[in-house]
Amino acid sequence: MKYTNEMKINGEMAVRGLSDKAQKFYGDTDPMNVYAYGDLYAYDGCMGNAEDLTLEQLERAFEEMYDELNDPTEKAEEIIEDGLFEAAVNLMDDDLREEVHADLAPCSDLEFLVEYMKRHEAKFGEEFTI
Repeated sequence: MKYTNEMKINGEMAVRGLSDKAQKFYGDTDPMNVYAYGDLYAYDGCMGNAEDLTLEQLERAFEEMYDELNDPTEKAEEIIEDGLFEAAVNLMDDDLREEVHADLAPCSDLEFLVEYMKRHEAKFGEEFTI
């Protein structure tokens, strides 16, 4: 399908109604375009393309791509491999660390750190770094 400027403008407006996570993915991903035509939507850009999506499907696709790009597993593995797990624990928010511990223990250091990193970003709006 050939998209018009009007479809692109309408798609841009529709993005404003998506979840915060989906909006963040859209805003942080370049290039990424959304088009609205009738009750359907399409996107194209560096993460691929799709057509004939409902708004809910568009939102879910953007949230899944956000999660894929922001999976902390590799960063957590690097922290552990570099022998920095104890340093990371010392830098954690006490309440959040205890919450993760209560929910997951017993678990591996990797499972704990990955979950902590996810919750840290959700709570504080920034990724956990050491």
